[in-house]
Amino acid sequence: MNGTTTSRKPPRGQRGARRHAPKARMPEELHQPAGAPDSETRGRIAAAATRLFAARGFDGVSIEEICSAANANSAAVHYHFGSKEGLFRYIVQQFAAEKWASARKTLRPPSTRDELKVRLEIFMRQLIEAVVSQPDIFTIVQRWTETIKLVDKNFIRDGMAGNFATVVDFFRRSKKSGLVADDIDPFYAAVTIASIIGHTIRNAQMLKDFLGYSLEDEKTREQWIEQTVRIFLNGILEKGDR
Repeated sequence: MNGTTTSRKPPRGQRGARRHAPKARMPEELHQPAGAPDSETRGRIAAAATRLFAARGFDGVSIEEICSAANANSAAVHYHFGSKEGLFRYIVQQFAAEKWASARKTLRPPSTRDELKVRLEIFMRQLIEAVVSQPDIFTIVQRWTETIKLVDKNFIRDGMAGNFATVVDFFRRSKKSGLVADDIDPFYAAVTIASIIGHTIRNAQMLKDFLGYSLEDEKTREQWIEQTVRIFLNGILEKGDR
């Protein structure tokens, strides 16, 4: 009895060291470089998932593949995002939050026609340049809007739909200032400009492949913005015919 008890207990001087040894007590949760903060791990996972979701779609990628590409333990997705769906939401939300924060600053109420025109041009430039510089993110957002199955109504209402309200409010305030015609509904003005932008972005690859029209070219991009805003605000008829 005594021999067995003695063999299980370490010498008195070593008991504290054994009790506090980190390797013996550390749970197998997250694998990250020593000293790396949680935010760094979260960023690596989001970046890896963005590339994989864009290339293969949501259903074509597993949590294990994402974590392998991010050099993280498979438990990291659940730890930081709750699930693969949560990770997908995070990517979309981060993109939308960043771009619409800029849009809200850009789409402040204009006081003149020229200011309205300039603010619309800046708004469109911000969206187009975001697509050109972050094509993977846009591919994911586009697939999300086409399937919707991954998100609930609250996410749509509070996220993308809430941001769309910024555009509606821009035209509403412009109309209140007398810059938009009385018979124009701000909602339909916002739908029209959003549709023009969305259609062009969605078909950007086709325009490039078949018509040689690339938004990646700065000169073409600027011409598209100028022409689109001009047509949207003034139409295509000569002034005397309007």
